[in-house]
Amino acid sequence: MLPKYIVKSVVLVLLFTFIAGRGYAQKLRDTLFFSNGEVLVGELKQMVEGRVSFDSDGMSLLTIKAYKLKGMHTTISTLRIQTTDRQWLYGKLESANSQDSIYFNDGTQRKKLAWNQISSITPFRKRFFDQLSGKVSVGFSFSHSSSIGQVNLNGNVSYVTKWLQTELTVSELGSIDSSGFTRDQETIQLASFHYIGNTTWLVAGLVSYQRNQELSLDHRYQASIAGGNKIISETYLDLLVLSGLSTNQEQSVDGLSSGLLVEIPLIVRLDYFKFQHPDLQISMSNAAYISLSQAGRYRYDGSIDFSWELVKDFYYTINLTSDYDSKPADTGSAKVDYGIVMGISYKF
Repeated sequence: MLPKYIVKSVVLVLLFTFIAGRGYAQKLRDTLFFSNGEVLVGELKQMVEGRVSFDSDGMSLLTIKAYKLKGMHTTISTLRIQTTDRQWLYGKLESANSQDSIYFNDGTQRKKLAWNQISSITPFRKRFFDQLSGKVSVGFSFSHSSSIGQVNLNGNVSYVTKWLQTELTVSELGSIDSSGFTRDQETIQLASFHYIGNTTWLVAGLVSYQRNQELSLDHRYQASIAGGNKIISETYLDLLVLSGLSTNQEQSVDGLSSGLLVEIPLIVRLDYFKFQHPDLQISMSNAAYISLSQAGRYRYDGSIDFSWELVKDFYYTINLTSDYDSKPADTGSAKVDYGIVMGISYKF
């Protein structure tokens, strides 16, 4: 049997280790500092498009508008921080104990930043679902006099790692009448982006599928490689421009196949988000294509999404779309198609 003093010593060591471990664990928490003086402790998920996703110890997962914060302290050592002067920083954030300022620490240097200099924050963790974010929108309309209904579905999911950002976008617009369901328009796109070093220059790869009955397009399969730059990265505004080379293969609703086509794409993406009077978000995507295989052929795909927050994470949306093809798959079919869709969306 062990002497009592040894047993007591072991118990004291274990108790001290437990207490110290609890205190250390408490320190290893992310902290948000609000402009009104409040403090929130938990785990930072991300900051994107003017919103901070935060898993609070006391209130579960929260979405907080960034303008309500004056700073934060993070514990994870690897954050990707984008600044409004279009720089990438890799490190962690520490409280500066001053109004609207924050320290960035990459392990070798510690410098002060203004809170409003930070455009986005992405933590890199091992858990797969921590790196996911996205939006799902659905709408439905029906007219009794015509017995025709329309269904629209839009969704996008983004997955971010230190070296690669991948986005999946899906949209569907269909009609319902006495003959059944008609797939009028469909788009599926998978895009991956890699930022070069600590700059806003990037390379991208995109693959997509399209269908548009109005333009007599049964399907189009397309693959693109591109390079570009995020030329504006402000607190509430992002502007990305891409160009490169794309190949596609088309088939008309009458079964005519185009063979392999080569085009030069010019892609412009703009995101604007405003959370004060009113809570408004605008996303615009424009893609123009100049054909190298068919002389005089030009195409354009564009969309603008307006979102107003109704209640937390739920939005009323208006989506405007337009498509143009100077030489559509079937001669004599429409060259222009446009539409407006309204619905409800959920962001996660």
